[in-house]
Amino acid sequence: MKTFIQIFLFPYIFLFGVHASAQKRKNDLKLSITIADKTVDTIRLNYYPPYGSYSQPEQIIDCRIKDGKFDFDLKNIAQTGYFQLTFHTSGGYFGMLEQHSDAEMISAMFLAEAGDDIKMDIGELGVTFSGKGAEKYNCIVKVLQERAQLRKSWPKKEKRDDLVTETRTEQRMIKENSLKILETYKSKLSPLSYAILKLDYQVIEIHGIINTLSTAWHRNEYVDYVLKNQAYFSLKPESPLIADRSMSYVDFLFTKEQALAWKKFNADQPGAALSKEKFIKFIADKYEVGALRDKLLSMALLDADAGYGKMLKQTLSLIHTKSYKDYLVKNDLLIGKGNSFFDFHLQDTLGRTVNLKDLRGKVVVVDFFFTGCTGCVFLTKAMTSVIDEFKDNPEVVFVSIDVDKKKEMFLAATKNRKYTHAEAINLYTNGQGEEHELIKYYGFQGYPQLFLLDKKGNILFGNPPRPGLDQSFEPTKKGSTGEFIKIIKDYLAANPSAKPAPIKMSKN
Repeated sequence: MKTFIQIFLFPYIFLFGVHASAQKRKNDLKLSITIADKTVDTIRLNYYPPYGSYSQPEQIIDCRIKDGKFDFDLKNIAQTGYFQLTFHTSGGYFGMLEQHSDAEMISAMFLAEAGDDIKMDIGELGVTFSGKGAEKYNCIVKVLQERAQLRKSWPKKEKRDDLVTETRTEQRMIKENSLKILETYKSKLSPLSYAILKLDYQVIEIHGIINTLSTAWHRNEYVDYVLKNQAYFSLKPESPLIADRSMSYVDFLFTKEQALAWKKFNADQPGAALSKEKFIKFIADKYEVGALRDKLLSMALLDADAGYGKMLKQTLSLIHTKSYKDYLVKNDLLIGKGNSFFDFHLQDTLGRTVNLKDLRGKVVVVDFFFTGCTGCVFLTKAMTSVIDEFKDNPEVVFVSIDVDKKKEMFLAATKNRKYTHAEAINLYTNGQGEEHELIKYYGFQGYPQLFLLDKKGNILFGNPPRPGLDQSFEPTKKGSTGEFIKIIKDYLAANPSAKPAPIKMSKN
């Protein structure tokens, strides 16, 4: 799936060709889709129970066209959840309908309720919903459409004069407009869906600010700003249930708690990373037992930092929600530190095959991208500082893997340098797109993806700190980029080796 939302890696099971039955049950979700785009032959639906950015799809359903429609029938779902649609394209992967004017709205994360029986019409000019529960979906689409129009009206700038003021102004406009639209639909929504959407929209401003500052500012500056403005960053949900089920609130809360914990434990060590063990205890002590606490604890364990393996048992003892327990165990088996990375055999731009064994004896930085991925472009730019740091070090190698199906797209992507660097070994999935066994093994739900591998080809970090840009959206060696560089330097210092052998690639 090609989305810009960072989600869990998940070894999923496909449910293929699911169609609606005549039987109606109050715990089901039925969705019938008609689409004007005749090039789409398969639609993928990812269904999530109460969503947070560290959740996993509970069901992943691929549905082929039948009689001009795509019909989904999900049985016995939770009272509320979220689903997202992606479309099989000529590029060989599932992604948004890039050419459609409402592409972002069509592949939005939609709040769903058990009992919804929806017809979704994706026409050439827009998307509409009808049927039981349709007003909720139409409200979400309306909010996203108005948000897109607001963004178009903002003056374009190469650099921001005042990052905080301008971001607050923009996000406040989006928040107020979203809440205004929601109120016009209130009488047509269930009390629960109204409350969840209201919290989603109330948190827009502070969520936008905290996300912007956490990536654009040095950590000291960002944390100090959050501490000095705690009243501004406070939002009390209607209930723990609403908080747990809000798409955006938990993400915001987690980022905020990270800042507070970092200041508490790292005041005298500004350059040090936040201890995972201390952060988990910080969350456990601060929150009452319940789903919200369990979600935050899961996020704390899975966040980019060392210590996943040694903290897994302790964290599992604190969590009571079964779905979070189950995922943490599965995730450890897949991308936990010390696990072998998938032994790929992929072609480069010249048709030579590169496999993981060719890279033994080197620290390997692996990223995955696809053509059209905005987040991938930002990561490529941010990685410039990392590559500059290690480009002359023979013990470090950079590998960029394109999941585009067409080789000409891969060659174009490597040539234009929007998604990769000249210093990287550029590979693609041999014309298989996301059907390649490497991609299926990790079950990526979004891009870009980033891994750090040790000299033995084992996972050093399955979710390392993500290099970022400065306030002017230029590469920097501060913040998360500095943490990423430090991880590599510390590993090299602790694992010295003789001069690495050159990389040998075989000709197909």
